[in-house]
Amino acid sequence: MAAALCLVFQSRAGAGQSVPKRDSPFDSSCIGTPSTDANLRAIVEEIFREKPKRLLEDGLITREFYGAINASQLEICDDRTWDVVTLPRMPPLVSFDASFLTLLFMEARSMTLGQYLANEHAKTDPLGLHTVLMRTVLAQNVDRKLPPISFETLVNDFMQEPIDISKYLTNAAFQRQERTLFLVSLYFLTFHEFCHIRLNHLQRQATIAAMPEASLPPSTTKAALRVQLEKEADSCAVDIVNRDEARYNSSPIVFFAVFVVSSTQAVLDTFLPNPKASANHPSPAERMADAYDAGIHLVQGLPNAKRYSDTLTVVFEHFKTVTGLRP
Repeated sequence: MAAALCLVFQSRAGAGQSVPKRDSPFDSSCIGTPSTDANLRAIVEEIFREKPKRLLEDGLITREFYGAINASQLEICDDRTWDVVTLPRMPPLVSFDASFLTLLFMEARSMTLGQYLANEHAKTDPLGLHTVLMRTVLAQNVDRKLPPISFETLVNDFMQEPIDISKYLTNAAFQRQERTLFLVSLYFLTFHEFCHIRLNHLQRQATIAAMPEASLPPSTTKAALRVQLEKEADSCAVDIVNRDEARYNSSPIVFFAVFVVSSTQAVLDTFLPNPKASANHPSPAERMADAYDAGIHLVQGLPNAKRYSDTLTVVFEHFKTVTGLRP
């Protein structure tokens, strides 16, 4: 089983709540047990069930797309597999790992809080807290003997002085920004899986697996064909989120979702080496470069184009420092 995340995440989400027992409509794929965090499940259900309905009503996805994904089942497992996968069942089953979602939430918190701290403390890197978070996650999973650390302690160590973060965490604007970044990351992840389903990737994956090596074109591998499917799913999901966002601020917010997912993938690949998974997925660097190019293209001609493009570039450069983290 994958290494456990040792950071002590002291989040209010799901505290003291559990999902009521019910008859499951499908056989669970969980290695361990299903998650009992009712708050987390409600958030995932909102994106998984309600968001497609609203997108269909608003004409942002086709009825064919909705029909292909509407029957899909979801589950959240406490397996520490640090992944989201779609299983080729009828109907398809999308399985989320709770630890992975928790880490994405904490990344959203660190990036949001980092900006607030930078606004109030001179010479503070707005993205520095995110780097410290990911470095700590990496270190504690490489060396399981290291003691757990609270998020508050992490902030104090980063700032090199005691900081009362409760004034930020209880601020309505902060909560809205933190939640938005987490939700758009979950939005991108979920629709990446939906795009796999809509584009018949589950069947195409089976076809690729059955192909004799001798039948492949020159310089082509099965892994390369699988990577292409992942890129198609990324592009499909990015396009849906961008069409949705275009109705409001036309901001390249999905870029930040891809950043959070890709930086997490980069760090997890360091302490959870999985050659098979790595060979079948785009590298974090490829994923980020594609998202960066799409983001720059999206903001061209917008009133805030320079501000958006400058921000995208700063975050893109920051990504390179995260991927360079080593134990």
